[in-house]
Amino acid sequence: LRATNRSNAQQRLALRAASNGRYGERLDAALTIEELAGTLRNKPLQLTGAARVAGDVYTLEALTLRAGDARLQAAGRVDEQWQLAWQLAAPDLADLLPNASGLVSASGRLSGTRRQPTVNAQFSARSLAWHGDRAAALDGTIELDLADHVDSRVMLQADGLRARGPD
Repeated sequence: LRATNRSNAQQRLALRAASNGRYGERLDAALTIEELAGTLRNKPLQLTGAARVAGDVYTLEALTLRAGDARLQAAGRVDEQWQLAWQLAAPDLADLLPNASGLVSASGRLSGTRRQPTVNAQFSARSLAWHGDRAAALDGTIELDLADHVDSRVMLQADGLRARGPD
C-alpha cells in the first residue's frame, strides 16, 4: 500500500492480513490484520487485530493501533449485549493530530442491551493546544444510559482555558 498526504510526500505502509467468509442464511466472516506497519507523517504506525461476524454476533479481538507513541486498544463483542472496552494513551497528541500538542489518556466501556447500550468513559488531558486554543487540564467522566433506567451524567473539569475566538 502507498498513501499520499496533502504535501504529496509518500508514506509507506506494509500490510499482512487474511480474511475468509461465507454468506448463506447468515454472514460468517473474519478479518485478521496480522500487521499494518510503516510510517505516516514521519511517525511509526502499526495496527494489529481481528474482527469476526457470525450472524448477529460481532467480535473485535485485541485491536491495537500505535501511531508514534500513541496507543489505542479495543476489544469486545456485540450480540444481545454490548461488551466493548477501549483505552487510549497519547503522551504526545501530535502523533494523532497534526498541529496539536498535549497528553491525553482515556478509557471506556459500552455495555447493556444491543438496542439500549450504556456508555461509561473517562478522560484526562494535560497541556492541550490546537490552532491557538489551549487548556492546561481537562478531566471528564461520561455515564450515559440510553435505556434511561438511571440518570445520565457528563462531568467536565477544565483549568487554564484560552480560546482565540473567531477570525
